[in-house]
Amino acid sequence: MLELRADRFYWAATSMQHSRSYLEALKQRGQSKSYKQRIANFPPAHKEFYARMIVLKESLETLGAKFSLLPCYKLLNSLKARDETTLEEVVEILSEIDSRLKDELSLIKIYVIDHKYTQFLNDSPLFGSEVFSAFPSANEDIAESGACLSMGRATACVMHLMRVCEAGLVALATALGVTRQNDWGSYLREIDKQLMANARGASTKRPDELFYAEAASSFDHVRRSWRNPTLHIERSYSVERAEEIFQAVRSFMRHLATLIHE
Repeated sequence: MLELRADRFYWAATSMQHSRSYLEALKQRGQSKSYKQRIANFPPAHKEFYARMIVLKESLETLGAKFSLLPCYKLLNSLKARDETTLEEVVEILSEIDSRLKDELSLIKIYVIDHKYTQFLNDSPLFGSEVFSAFPSANEDIAESGACLSMGRATACVMHLMRVCEAGLVALATALGVTRQNDWGSYLREIDKQLMANARGASTKRPDELFYAEAASSFDHVRRSWRNPTLHIERSYSVERAEEIFQAVRSFMRHLATLIHE
């Protein structure tokens, strides 16, 4: 996925147009000296123009606009070297960039993420540092669930969240001494057996045993309500519902991270 800073791209593209108009105006006034001589008289303008062209180059590289980049590179090299490129040639290069960019943009699709969902593309751990550290195997799916949610791929978001929950389920089983199982149902049955065995062997119920029992019950709810239905094509989710599940799973995983980890 490419990330384009629209504000910087707009700033650079409009600056290119303004610079082109400025240079053309100089030419019309009969000041068609070499570009090196012209800039020598206005070093601040040269420096600013070069900076704006650098931003344009970076934006074009992000877009993959390779045909627009060729004249852009040519112009930057001329500006950097301060060679004998004339004012007229600079205007021609800017016109070429403008023409090529219009054609390339007609072939590129740009999708805009609703501002209220950009938080789910945050580089920081979406479920918090505690979950990030406690369940490292879930970190990729947590990030993917946020990315899917921000892009309106609601059902894909929930599928990733169920993989996140599975990391927590396996950690719970490991904490209770339950060996590797093939599916959620098997895990929960073995966890329940172990919890019952622990209860029979203790005179009082320890706080951690209550924590484990509540967690197992929550996993069973997740399995019945979201995990199993999501695996079938009949079930799909709206973005609003996926966001609710995202917040619920986030809260649950944060709770798990207070006592168990991978």
